[in-house]
Amino acid sequence: MEFETIVVPIIVIILVYIFILIIGPLNTFRANPLVQIFFVALYSAGLYIFVVDSLQVLEEAEVNNFYIAVIWLQVFTNLYFYLYCCVSDPGKITKSNIKNALEIFNYDRIIFFPSECKTCKLPKPARSKHCSMCNRCVAMYDHHCIWFNNCMGLQNYRYFLFFLASLLFLLITASSFFLYSVFKINYMNVLSKFQSRFITDKSFSIMKEIIATTLFASPYTSSLALFLLFLVPIIAFFLVYQTRLWLIGKTSNESEKWADIEDAIHDKIGILEIIEPQNQDSDDRPKILVENISMIKNMYNYGWKKNLELLVWPPYL
Repeated sequence: MEFETIVVPIIVIILVYIFILIIGPLNTFRANPLVQIFFVALYSAGLYIFVVDSLQVLEEAEVNNFYIAVIWLQVFTNLYFYLYCCVSDPGKITKSNIKNALEIFNYDRIIFFPSECKTCKLPKPARSKHCSMCNRCVAMYDHHCIWFNNCMGLQNYRYFLFFLASLLFLLITASSFFLYSVFKINYMNVLSKFQSRFITDKSFSIMKEIIATTLFASPYTSSLALFLLFLVPIIAFFLVYQTRLWLIGKTSNESEKWADIEDAIHDKIGILEIIEPQNQDSDDRPKILVENISMIKNMYNYGWKKNLELLVWPPYL
């Protein structure tokens, strides 16, 4: 069997996801469980392979039951955070909590200033945004996540990061033990079959063939392990990116707004503060052209310790 055959299912899954992404929620501009269903189906397929095939491979490789229990614990932990992110309140702004929501953050008058949501007909607190997919305003809005079919905001963003972290550890642990077990039970037998060729030919081609044959000795577990390994750098990058944003006092939504400000500075249309039209004539402060984004202070960056505290213990609406 060819080595490339292992990669085919992974490519098919990626193409299916791209197809769903194109025709799904982004096309309807409304909350849609299609991608959420796809994720659950994909997760379930992985668990099925784990139960019916990978557990047997781990037992044949004499992996300690403690490590198998660790994998199960990581699965249940990750599923808990996933389900919580799906059903949790991101910080929906309503008539009953609008007063509290307005008091959490001040308007910086750079990327946030007093206004009213045209859809909800409520004042828009600083750092909030109306989600067109969920049709609601969310406090400290970060983004709408199609994987959860829910918004990530002030009240549930920590669980979103916990989900990413637990998923990353699960991917690393499971893929490592799966590949270790596959090579432990198959590699020596495969190598003996290639021994005569390996003595005279130690090129990359023969090594590739040996590795492929070893993996195909346990095709289902090997395919699952390679797919999980493929996801590791993607999830790691996303986790680092999202954590970094929070620690510097930004959300994904605010990061885009700051990017617009930086573009304005580049185009020599820099501002320090948005001044209401009725107050512009009476404002006698000297006007300074902003030449670099560093000249503007982000008032929502309280330092990484306080930003972390806001993440773990956010104020409730």
